[in-house]
Amino acid sequence: MFTCSPDALYHQYHIPLMLKPSAVNLPTLEEVGILASQNTSPLPDPRRRHVTSRQRAALDAVFNSCFFPTTTMRQKLAKELMMTPRAIQVWFQNKRQAWRAKNRPNFK
Repeated sequence: MFTCSPDALYHQYHIPLMLKPSAVNLPTLEEVGILASQNTSPLPDPRRRHVTSRQRAALDAVFNSCFFPTTTMRQKLAKELMMTPRAIQVWFQNKRQAWRAKNRPNFK
């Protein structure tokens, strides 16, 4: 068994920060090979965040009135919707791109 710092454990196994112990024994390389081939992680991918229906409704309402929200608007929305300002910014970028694709004139 190898010991590992809590930060390395968090990044490797996606363990929430509040659950990190000070030092944890990691499995051996053979055990990791077995675990990696089975891929039975019960935790979702931490990089992917899904927008709830309430958040989507609020974001759609703002999008219908303003395609490009200011930094202040993004910060206010982030606080109200419990999202990061960056997540708001990315949502608007994706929404604008989808809108452009849908409303693009068809020249054939």
